[in-house]
Amino acid sequence: MFHIATFINPVKQTGRLSGRPYVRNKDEIMELNVQAIEKIRAKYDTQLMAINGVNSVSLGIGKNGNPCLKISTFKPAEQVRAKLPKDVLQVEVEIYCTDEIYAQE
Repeated sequence: MFHIATFINPVKQTGRLSGRPYVRNKDEIMELNVQAIEKIRAKYDTQLMAINGVNSVSLGIGKNGNPCLKISTFKPAEQVRAKLPKDVLQVEVEIYCTDEIYAQE
């Protein structure tokens, strides 16, 4: 048995010839999840970086081993999560706290 991420349906409507449900394999699900997260990240990157406290936005592997959108913040995670656009929450999001990051001079 393999783990299925919650935002990609593991069963397509039907197989082309058999009419029976087609179950996606683990690699296919992983690739679809990565594509979905990357599409959300690309669309909302500027908006997410404008949220007070956000240091970085990236695609990564979450604690459960699935692809996720990782957001680094120096503010409490709950404050940042409350400001996320609803579309971003369609994919798995992991918010973690770091120190504030400054550019080198």
